[in-house]
Amino acid sequence: MAAESSKRSKLIDVYVSYTLSLCCSHSQRRTYQQLHLLLSGYEANTTPQHTEEILQARVDVLKNLRDPFRKPNAESRKRVDNGSVKLRDGVLVQVEQADKDFIFAISTRFNIDEVEALVLFRSFLYNEGNVLQDLESNGDDAFVQQVVDAFSPFYHAERRCLARLLVPIFRAQEDEHSFFHQQAAKILPQIIPDGPAFVQDVVDLYVEKTRAPMDKSSSNDPKLASRWAKESLRDQLVLLEVLFWAMWSFVPRQGPVVAKIYETAYETNLGSIQHNVTLLLDEEGARLLQDCAAVWLLLMVEVLELETFSDNGNPDISGPPSAEGMYTSHPDSLKRIHQLVTSHGDSNYAAVYLAWTLIVARLEAAVLALDECPPAYRSFFDSLDVQNGRPFSKNREPIHTLMFQRVLDPSVGLFNLLLSLLTTTPLFVTSIAWKTDSSISEPNAVAYRSVVKGAPCRFLHQSPKRLTS
Repeated sequence: MAAESSKRSKLIDVYVSYTLSLCCSHSQRRTYQQLHLLLSGYEANTTPQHTEEILQARVDVLKNLRDPFRKPNAESRKRVDNGSVKLRDGVLVQVEQADKDFIFAISTRFNIDEVEALVLFRSFLYNEGNVLQDLESNGDDAFVQQVVDAFSPFYHAERRCLARLLVPIFRAQEDEHSFFHQQAAKILPQIIPDGPAFVQDVVDLYVEKTRAPMDKSSSNDPKLASRWAKESLRDQLVLLEVLFWAMWSFVPRQGPVVAKIYETAYETNLGSIQHNVTLLLDEEGARLLQDCAAVWLLLMVEVLELETFSDNGNPDISGPPSAEGMYTSHPDSLKRIHQLVTSHGDSNYAAVYLAWTLIVARLEAAVLALDECPPAYRSFFDSLDVQNGRPFSKNREPIHTLMFQRVLDPSVGLFNLLLSLLTTTPLFVTSIAWKTDSSISEPNAVAYRSVVKGAPCRFLHQSPKRLTS
């Protein structure tokens, strides 16, 4: 019996040693969840310079959302096996013999670098190691698997918070009154040197997660399989939030970028098309799918930048098309977005249909103000009235008036969709977020409210006739 409990006893001794002597380095004690709280302004006992120092040591990790903890490799395994590892912040740590089986098991289970497994495991022991005392030992090997199972929620939460860290950095970079503004403006370009490429990578990663097959280690256990599918969906939700905030203030809303976001939204049906959708049929799975759909709708409306046109008038289409400029200066992207929106006019997309109608109204007003339609835009304006096959003419009825009539028809359910979005989702109701333990990072954020309540309302105060005058 004593032999069977040896690993449990040794690991608890290590845990007690860490908590009492603080022998973990700062990078091992500080979780990504704690860093997120720090950057969000919930921790006052730090300075912007110290926060920047913490982040600088993690730039390489933040740059790689696909594999932030890298893959297992012989070099890292050897470093852990030798018992002495130098971490990314320069701290040299000794690896206890009692740790190694757990570290290697974590590396294997989650397919991550052995040194990263060491750091995560030490952080887990320091912050949540008390859960070990509730585990029962049924032999060393079984106990190792129990510890890895107990570690699993911590790992998934850390991986998500690593991506979620970008959100307060985006916000600090935009807000000159933020305590971290100067440091965010400095570090964000290091993390994301190419904004459009970053968006492409995040979108690709999102799509991969919707199509990913079941994790082999979970496929034979229904409970583990359901948990795995929901963890994947929570990851997707975080990626959508990162996209929202990246497009909110940092990445230019170029034509190809906006078109890619729209294509992905429709291809995945607002995230409802999942490879493992049969594992998401319970209440929790349905709620996660609903949250993803809500963020998708906000993102699709946000990237159209309605506030720019409601405040500053019509877009300038008199110059040459530009893929690098705003999406309205890229007629091919306009045509693609219009095709997607008008071919998905059902109630699920009513808010997006309305937002695009407002943009079409501004574009039509812009072309009517010119002596003639610019040649580069003629194909786009011709495509507006595909149903009737009429070429562009200033004398024809504006297409946006027909679009308004369609989307405002009671049978479409626009106002029911908006009411549901504003009153039944954690995006806008903090009490629902608390009650359901929502994975939404910041419920009822001002940015969310402004997307749904701000620019569209200013637009709708203007009649279709005034929009084209």
